[in-house]
Amino acid sequence: MADQVAQLYKLLQSQPVSVDILPPGFSPTPDNPHSPFEFAQNNLGIPKKVYYGLYLEAVDRLNEYLGGLTSLDDATLLSVTAVVLLVNPAHASALNIRKSLVERGHMSEKDELCICGALQLTSDGSKSSILWHHRRWLLRRIYSLPSTNAEKSPFDTLEGCKLPMDAVLAEFAVVATAGEIYPRNYHAWRHRYMCLRGAVSSCRAHPEQQAALAQLLRAEEFGLKKWTELHVADYTSMQYLCQLYAAMDECGVQHIHIHEGVEDDSDRQEEVKVEFSLMRHFMELITRYPSHEALWYALRSAYALLPNPKREMGSMEGLDDTHLQRFERWRIRFDSG
Repeated sequence: MADQVAQLYKLLQSQPVSVDILPPGFSPTPDNPHSPFEFAQNNLGIPKKVYYGLYLEAVDRLNEYLGGLTSLDDATLLSVTAVVLLVNPAHASALNIRKSLVERGHMSEKDELCICGALQLTSDGSKSSILWHHRRWLLRRIYSLPSTNAEKSPFDTLEGCKLPMDAVLAEFAVVATAGEIYPRNYHAWRHRYMCLRGAVSSCRAHPEQQAALAQLLRAEEFGLKKWTELHVADYTSMQYLCQLYAAMDECGVQHIHIHEGVEDDSDRQEEVKVEFSLMRHFMELITRYPSHEALWYALRSAYALLPNPKREMGSMEGLDDTHLQRFERWRIRFDSG
């Protein structure tokens, strides 16, 4: 079992693109050099019995170490804690040991980010708040500026770090994967927003990044427009789109332009390019999916954000009556308050 713990850790270090728990009765690949694991085209498969067996082995060894009953070298600690966190991402003691090893230089921050990414390829790992917190702690250690001392800040933030755009894009990609693994993933989208705020604050301190930031924000707006069209129950991503929209206005970055069909005097449809509008976007989705409550809450967020939302609302005739009445009651309270 101890050899298999080290073997699994080595596969996690290979930066797999997926981690799947294989059901009982799965037929192993003949002549598999990674047995009992499956590893093909960077996709890692772990038989369920092996998955939980290795966890019990790893957690027993970790408990003995924590109780002072045995000693473990750094390499063994890294493999044991990784296997424990793969099955139980909320195991704070295992994560604290890994933090200590990073602080003492036995594991680089960038290598630990890769391991963290592999641990977040399971459903439990992708929604684990402490793993997302761990990612931000690593990012602060890598990119914090001496003048801001963000690395030692007690606050869970990436503001005060000089985040390169490729690092921000890499974090966005991790969040997108987590959002597919575990739908409506609040902690993943919160991490994405904190990376966004870190990129904006970094650009303020380093104006030479302005062009790269503008390009990133427009690409992000385009991608989130598509994402929310395909994930109409994911309110957290819609809230993030509202936050992104506000950040673009804050930075003076022009919104993307999209094609919209309009009728001319002869009732023919013509396509024109118009600036992306949050209100029009959510209104269009509500027209197509009127019973999705997440869209109505997103419409509230957009309404509260924009300086003149009524101008962009358009007609609400024919929409779901119950949700429409709730929205109107909320809107009246908001406008009067």
